This record gives sequence, C-alpha cells and structure tokens, in this order.
Amino acid sequence: FPDYERFDLVSQIRRAAKSVPANIGEGYARRSQPKEFMRSLRIALGSANEMEIHLKTARELEYLDRATCNELIREYVIVGKQLRNLIKYWRSVDNP
Repeated sequence: FPDYERFDLVSQIRRAAKSVPANIGEGYARRSQPKEFMRSLRIALGSANEMEIHLKTARELEYLDRATCNELIREYVIVGKQLRNLIKYWRSVDNP
C-alpha cells in the first residue's frame, strides 16, 4: 500500500478486521440475552462485509495482488455465511 493509504484504507482495513472477532467476543459475553448477542453478531457481520469492500477496493487499486486478495475475500465470504447462520440459530433460540 502507498504511504498515503496508511491512515486511510489501511487503517479502515485494520479496524474492520479487528471488529469482527471483537464483536463476536463481546456478544458472546452477553449470550444469556439472545437479542444482545444477535446485535453484536450483526455488527460483526457488517464489519465482515466492510472488509470485503475494502479488499475489493485494494484489488482494484492494485495494492494487493489479485490471487491474495481473492483468497482473503473468499475467507470473509465464509465468515459472513457463518455469522448469518449463527444469527439465524440465535433468532430461533430467542423465538422458540
């Protein structure tokens, strides 16, 4: 990444990447309140989706090679699917 992106795109990528597990962990601590847990999972899902966009931007700007970027995007797509499934599960627990 160019130096001028250190405080822009790189910073956003770092924050979004850290946000996914941080929100899952924060929500898990409140799992006794399913709605609160689902809220944290939805925030984590939003961060995973944000990462996909940031990675696509980095790929289009040719900051990352296509193969590496595509693999990272695939990984975040998987994380997104897992989070959607977890949200679906907790929704069923909250509304039996």
